[in-house]
Amino acid sequence: MALFRVRRQRGAEERSYAMSQLSAPWSGLVVSDSGRVVTVDRALRDDAVWACADLLASSVASLPVDVVRLDGDARRPVSPVPSLIASPSAVVTLDVWLYSVAFSMVTDGSAWGRITSYNERGYPTAIELLNPGAVVMRRLVDGIPTVDVEGEQMQRWPNGDLWHAPGKVVPAGSWYGLSPVEYGANEIDASLAIQAYGGRYFTDGGHPSAIVYTDQTIDADGAQKIKAAFLKATSGTREPAVFGSGWKYEAIQSSPESAQLIESKRMAAVQIARRFMVPPAMVFAAMSGESITYQNVSQSDLQYLKHSLDRILVRIEKALGALLPGPQMVRFNRDALLRADTTTRYAAHQVALSNGWRTVNEVRALEDEPPFDDPIYDEPGHHGDSPDDSPDPVAPTT
Repeated sequence: MALFRVRRQRGAEERSYAMSQLSAPWSGLVVSDSGRVVTVDRALRDDAVWACADLLASSVASLPVDVVRLDGDARRPVSPVPSLIASPSAVVTLDVWLYSVAFSMVTDGSAWGRITSYNERGYPTAIELLNPGAVVMRRLVDGIPTVDVEGEQMQRWPNGDLWHAPGKVVPAGSWYGLSPVEYGANEIDASLAIQAYGGRYFTDGGHPSAIVYTDQTIDADGAQKIKAAFLKATSGTREPAVFGSGWKYEAIQSSPESAQLIESKRMAAVQIARRFMVPPAMVFAAMSGESITYQNVSQSDLQYLKHSLDRILVRIEKALGALLPGPQMVRFNRDALLRADTTTRYAAHQVALSNGWRTVNEVRALEDEPPFDDPIYDEPGHHGDSPDDSPDPVAPTT
């Protein structure tokens, strides 16, 4: 537990606080119980970690982002959308920027950025994201969140140019999120070990560990020659081994079935999905008897949004909204994730129209159709066709 001092004027008293979460840096490296080092880069070599991180980040990047202004109880769209939200980076597009933000949050525990420009009122207009591995010594300085980035001390806005969005798990006494990779190092390391074992089994030959017996007398040099010949015959190519009189082969390496390799790998994937709060079936890691079907996919999407994704969305909304002048707010359009099948959508539209809480043009907008007051609908009989596209009249024949 690291110690540092927070000074508060209470007469002449100076108090010291032990604040492990406020001062302990996450270096992107942790040693598992097996003694092996687990880094974010190594963790991503596991298929379950990759799938979970990519699923969450891709879901965030796929959602439209809106800016609204509070007007009493109403929320009115802000137009034009502030440049900070429409195009926060000069390097990558908005979807890539959002993907990187979410990816950092679910691997490092936080997303970090450098504010690179401001408007005339002093509000940020652009943020270039930082590699979380470069953000070290995360601490408080005089009560202000502060980090070191490649030797430079940065403080969080409005005291400095640092932008920060904490991940899903932020314990009491901390201002940044905990890393699922750090706290899930044992599960990730075990999954990688299973993956490595499977790779060695299928590349080292039929049975990489065995005993070859003979009732003949051989010296050490002869044993080495026999071993070399046997390995040459069985390694990689799986060619059959041919023995002469008095020789016997006995495999002592367990098979994948007896070692329960497949079931162990599946269980490891489920444990990793649980660590990332992702439904296992959504990363194709469902246990026996579990599946996602067409009938329950909409319900599964709702559960995924509610229990897995929404906390990330809220964190990003708050972190970006804090950079905008009030009463503006950032909102992800979650309906884009819950888009139902055609029949269900049309039935919902019919209910909305019948009860009068949506207009025809609002429904058409939801279906990416032009409004009925569009010029292409001005002339009757032109169902979506421009008047210029109508065929020339044909003179009647007599």
